[in-house]
Order: sequence, then structure tokens, then C-alpha cells
Amino acid sequence: FKEAYKKLKPNGFIVVDELHPFAPDCNFFNLKKSKNYYYFNSGAEVSVISKGIDGKEIYYKDYHWTLEDLFNFINGAGFKVIKLIEPKPSKKLIKGVPYLSYRKKEPYGITIKAIK
Repeated sequence: FKEAYKKLKPNGFIVVDELHPFAPDCNFFNLKKSKNYYYFNSGAEVSVISKGIDGKEIYYKDYHWTLEDLFNFINGAGFKVIKLIEPKPSKKLIKGVPYLSYRKKEPYGITIKAIK
């Protein structure tokens, strides 16, 4: 975040799209927590199974950060958070991609917009 802040012009902004800090606690079927996971253990590994547009499964690892961590990383670099979104799939999207229905009741992702 510090490098992004240095490179942006005044009033430039960043958008951070991240696995929601609460997602591992929601017991989503496609998230697997490491043995050392608990909410306040920043940096704990989370394995994710997702699907690409072609329907093939994609496996990757993510690392857990608390909401406080994300906010402090961003503001600590000099940015000001101006918008926070917890996206959820619309009924129309779920109808077209039923696989995403597991995301309609609990937060899976978080999007943060911050300005220099």
C-alpha cells in the first residue's frame, strides 16, 4: 500500500478486493482453514476452491487478515478509506450461475476504495 501511495497522483485511488475477513468463520464449503486459524491470528492460511468462467475448479491459497488489519494497512500508508462494499450476488446472477448461491447470506468478499 505504501508503494501504491507513492506512485499515485493526488486524489488517485485504489480499490482492494479481498476475501472477507469473516468468510473463514462462515464455514463456506469451498474454504478450508489451516489448523492455526482463528480470527485474530493474522496471516493464517486459507485454502480456496473456486470456479473459473469455464466451470473448471481453481485452487489457490489466501491469507487471513482481520478487518482492523486491512483498515490499518490502507490508512497507515496514507490513504483515506472512502467506500466499503460487501458484495453479494443478485437473484439474477444466482439464477444464471446457481453455484454462487452459497454467497447470498454471509459475506464472502469485501471491496474497499481508498483515496490519496
